[in-house]
Amino acid sequence: MEEDADKKPTPKKIPKKQADSKGITSQQLQQLLKEALAESIDIRNRKTADNINAINGTLEEFLQTFLILGYDLDGNPVTLINTKTPQDADALSTAVTRFFMQHHHD
Repeated sequence: MEEDADKKPTPKKIPKKQADSKGITSQQLQQLLKEALAESIDIRNRKTADNINAINGTLEEFLQTFLILGYDLDGNPVTLINTKTPQDADALSTAVTRFFMQHHHD
């Protein structure tokens, strides 16, 4: 009797055919993962675009013409340019050129 107490019950193995018929296949799992990843990327891209549009709208309230160069938190380059007229674009171009000339170090 002591021998029976020391023995651990062995788990029953489910035949592979039964596991496949009750669960999802690896192909279905891969498809579900691809869809979830694509949706996650889409949501993240929409959030980033919404944030950039919000920044742009806020800056338009305070600045007539502006140029923003930078990187988002993921390291992707971001460029925002706001000019209403060709004169604004020329003035901004001149200001940017002047900035780089003043801050250029040989």
